[in-house]
Amino acid sequence: MDSTHFLTCDHIGKKYGIEIFRLPKLHCSLNSIELSWNNLKQFVRDQNTTFRQDNVKQLIEQFMVAMDDKRATSYFHHVRGIEEMFKTADAIMEENIEPHLQSDSEETDSDDE
Repeated sequence: MDSTHFLTCDHIGKKYGIEIFRLPKLHCSLNSIELSWNNLKQFVRDQNTTFRQDNVKQLIEQFMVAMDDKRATSYFHHVRGIEEMFKTADAIMEENIEPHLQSDSEETDSDDE
């Protein structure tokens, strides 16, 4: 999608009081849908005793029915916590570690002296 499409979605969402929440594609730690998908697969693995397709379908439906607002919201809160952890780690890296790193060209220059 191009940026024009995003602007249109944002404008329509704002008009109706809807916040557009964009997720990183296929990022297992920063995407609440990936977290939910992982939990569904784990639920089916734990509960599946017959390995029949009909039973797997029933387990999936059981998981989906149990998906309430509280559980769905918990996925978003978990992802936001991971995002904050990444931001903190990035800030530590930028403030404390990166200033002490030398580039390859700096190492070569100091070795020649």
